[in-house]
Amino acid sequence: MTFAALIFYLSFFGGAIGLFAKWALVAFTPLTIICVRLFISLIIFTGLLIKQKRLGAVLRALKTRMGYFLLLAFSGVICAMGISFVGIPYTTAINYNLIFNLGTLSIFPFAVLLLKEKCRLSDFIFLVIAFAGATIIGTGGTLPHEILQSLNKGDLFIAIGALGWALYSVLGARLLRDNKENDPFSVLFGSFLLGALLLVPFALAQPSLGVTAAAIGVRPLLGILLLSIFSTAILFYLWFLFVKTYGGAWGGLVAFSENISGIVLPVLFLSETLTAPTMIGGGVIIGAVIAKECTDARRRRQLSAVKKI
Repeated sequence: MTFAALIFYLSFFGGAIGLFAKWALVAFTPLTIICVRLFISLIIFTGLLIKQKRLGAVLRALKTRMGYFLLLAFSGVICAMGISFVGIPYTTAINYNLIFNLGTLSIFPFAVLLLKEKCRLSDFIFLVIAFAGATIIGTGGTLPHEILQSLNKGDLFIAIGALGWALYSVLGARLLRDNKENDPFSVLFGSFLLGALLLVPFALAQPSLGVTAAAIGVRPLLGILLLSIFSTAILFYLWFLFVKTYGGAWGGLVAFSENISGIVLPVLFLSETLTAPTMIGGGVIIGAVIAKECTDARRRRQLSAVKKI
């Protein structure tokens, strides 16, 4: 997969999570959706590991580094998937977007601390520009003073979920860099398996297992399947490859770019309105991504010229 195609996939299907979740929420509770995402992904990862004859080795690695995988499960599954869902009913859409985008911004400093990435001023500037674009989208172009006054426990849950996602991304990338025997399948399999074991008791305690039988139809089932396969199993695999290869600055930019498809898809499929601030914010994010690529390309050419001397 080319670099441009990889960015497009991550941005598109990352932003599509909201759309697929809305379809699925008609018939399933958030906790049930999370568990189904985990189980379908685990089936895919287990099949691939069995085909590669590596399932036994991965299980042994999971046992050896149980503490690390528990940290991955807690940050990526419990916090990023679970706790953030808990906060959504208590907060506003504006607060949600601002807080989660701030959490996304922390991918870069986590990468500097844990992956020993170089802190380039240009990368920081591009991230700030992309954050500004995401803020324009999330707030509709305004920043009402009520935002700070309306902060509540829901916003705290969203912040925990956003930081969990950033930490999960960087910790997973570090495990891949530290041990060449690991690949995204093994990292995801271990963290998803432990996360599922932690969440299953709560899912089983729900009335009717969190499923509204009367509301089950084609769209909810399609939503939960698309969410599980394309926006979880494949998306998380490609996301770890991306962060491992290109680093935290690029990871933050791509995460911000998910705001674009996160708005465009509901416009196309849920009859929501596309506003001028959304188009402006999307343009700002795309501009930051293009500027980052141009800067990196120029740096690569300079390094190549130095090596030839």
